Amino acid sequence: MEDHLSPLGTSFLYLESPTTAMHAGSVLLLEAGPEGIDRQQLTELVISRTAGVRRYRQKVREIPGRIAPPIWVDAADFDPTYHIRHSALPRPGTQEQLEEFVARIMSRPLDRSHPLWELYIVEGLRDGQIALVTKTHQALVDGIAAVDIPQLLLDPEPAPDGERPPEPAPSREPTDTELFASSLMTLATRPQRWFDLAAGGLSELTDMAGKVLGHTRTIAGAMARTAADPAPPSPLNTTVGVARRIALTRVPLTDFRDVRDSYHHLSNIRECTVTDVVLTVLTGALRSWLQSRGEPVHDAARVRALVPVSVVDSETAVGMGPSVRACFVDLPVGEPDPLMRLDQITFQMRRQVGGGRAVRGHALAQIAGFAPSTLHHVGAQLGHAAARRFFNLVITNVPGPEHTLWVAGARMTICYPIIPLAQGQSLSIGLTSYAGTVGIGFNGDRGTMQDLGTFPTFTRESLNELTTALDTDRPTSRTSEEDGHVRDIRVYLALGEDGLTRLAEGHPLDVGKVRASAVTAQVRAAFPEDDEEDLEYDALLVAAEIVAEEKPGTRVVVAAVDLPISTLTVVEDGDGWVGFEVVLDRPVHAADLVAVHAAETGAGPDDELLWYDVTELGRLARGEL
Repeated sequence: MEDHLSPLGTSFLYLESPTTAMHAGSVLLLEAGPEGIDRQQLTELVISRTAGVRRYRQKVREIPGRIAPPIWVDAADFDPTYHIRHSALPRPGTQEQLEEFVARIMSRPLDRSHPLWELYIVEGLRDGQIALVTKTHQALVDGIAAVDIPQLLLDPEPAPDGERPPEPAPSREPTDTELFASSLMTLATRPQRWFDLAAGGLSELTDMAGKVLGHTRTIAGAMARTAADPAPPSPLNTTVGVARRIALTRVPLTDFRDVRDSYHHLSNIRECTVTDVVLTVLTGALRSWLQSRGEPVHDAARVRALVPVSVVDSETAVGMGPSVRACFVDLPVGEPDPLMRLDQITFQMRRQVGGGRAVRGHALAQIAGFAPSTLHHVGAQLGHAAARRFFNLVITNVPGPEHTLWVAGARMTICYPIIPLAQGQSLSIGLTSYAGTVGIGFNGDRGTMQDLGTFPTFTRESLNELTTALDTDRPTSRTSEEDGHVRDIRVYLALGEDGLTRLAEGHPLDVGKVRASAVTAQVRAAFPEDDEEDLEYDALLVAAEIVAEEKPGTRVVVAAVDLPISTLTVVEDGDGWVGFEVVLDRPVHAADLVAVHAAETGAGPDDELLWYDVTELGRLARGEL
């Protein structure tokens, strides 16, 4: 049966131009053992693994006259040595030399007369490591179920699987005349196939637009929203050329996590994630970059980023894994206070993720078949699918495994993603965490981003600024329980619609009638291995379940409040949700709230809760949100 490209894959081919390449890449650094790295073994591994995925031995053929979508055909003249290339850096083999090498590789489009991928084995690095530089077309890795090259090569053990699949026998490549005649015959005898394909294309593009535009239901509505609130003007958006610049840097994952954890304990907003911290740090870097160029950075200045986020929607089956939701986040580059930047980004991300729960990093990294490079491809595809006017740059942050991975017996030390530039975009940023380190790849237009090399320094300075601000600028009443001092704890109140209305009207809650939940010492003792964020989410779900049980058929509303731990009593066994449920000994007013979590009007019992700021309490009670 003819194997036509999907409508989305076809668009990647037709939209590609000399200045808008449609390939993504990655840079993997491998540590050589005492005996070095066996180049032949590495080459054989690439040949073996790609033999098991037919698409890596197929090329794209266009139908003459474009009367049908392009088709995948076996490359009868497939030569793995064309795709697997060996190179070496001149001495001394610095990172700057590696970045220049990668930039030149990423500047060249893939040759469509061959399968759409390349892999470079680069030796000569100063520290004795070897770099694997991969380049794969978006049409080849079309969708989250596809497989990118690093996913094929990485193993959890030093010794790779010794079994080599048999070499697939390629079928004869059809001539242009045969392709044209076959398409005409299909059009004449099975016209419904092309109608289905066209309908499928519209459905696929609409679905992609839906992912990119959040809750916007139609393309017409999306265009109206864009006209009303386009991306702000930015030096990041300009006509780009063919050549690229690359900058690579690394940050310990614990640095981002420490900021997140400090923010949890020192702030009234606990919904912060590592992605929020990453975006805040990059906001500071972008602010410094703009200032270094003499660009006006007024208080309201912003840069809009398209940020793909993995979520589990309420209607998604567990076995299907996450879907990818694209968020438009206005990075507050005009805000001088790093903590205020984190506050604003955290708020935006909670609203953008909406009804889907963002997948935690450690959970995403454990999903069967998951590979960071593949998800970076999906993020890049979202960027190409969105109109230029929607955003200023793409930022992808994908967590990888925390355990060691190997390629042909060599330990991988880090992975840097290279995200392609969307049309009119002069900068993209990709991040991948692996084994405790975050690799950050900056991809920029060579002519516009002549100072791209400043971003690694600006990124580290921004992280230091945020860490210092958390240490000095946010005193807190939270202390350890062992101190004997007052310690606040996040409490989730099972409000329901009645409690919401009462607070909005200015009345205090009758705490004797409102049940609540929290992450108590008993909960932590029962689940010592669980992440603090997951426990907090569980406590929120307990309060939501209480509302659903006590007031079935009504809107689920939960309020979050920080209270001294001394004002709480844990409910004893048999009287409620053991360990989680608590009783308050003081009234609660609207001014005490730090956040509200509520289901959308008309939502089902299993739908996720949306996050709302306390300033929206009145609108929530009136049913306007």
